[in-house]
Amino acid sequence: DGKRIGGMAYAAMDKDEGDVVLLQQLCVDPQLTGQGIGRDLFAEVETCFPAARRMRVEVPADSDKAIRFFRGLGFSEIGWSKSAASLDASSNSGIEARVLEKELSF
Repeated sequence: DGKRIGGMAYAAMDKDEGDVVLLQQLCVDPQLTGQGIGRDLFAEVETCFPAARRMRVEVPADSDKAIRFFRGLGFSEIGWSKSAASLDASSNSGIEARVLEKELSF
């Protein structure tokens, strides 16, 4: 509405896998969910990494809503993490997560 931030997304290329972009955060104001903001943020992030061939995200294992959201965007589960990565790559959050990935095509 031009008066407040409805959501934000942050992604970066994986330093170890040069063709993978890691979606670190995609957050939507809880009062604004269901309006397509998350989908629009994802669509923007998805186009920002022309060298990427895959996008990967870790989702808390107990977050069925987030898992459904990412599956709806074309992500598939590729594994589990017993200690999901935090924004600080040198530490872990301690949160069990599902690892989802999507092939990118441009």
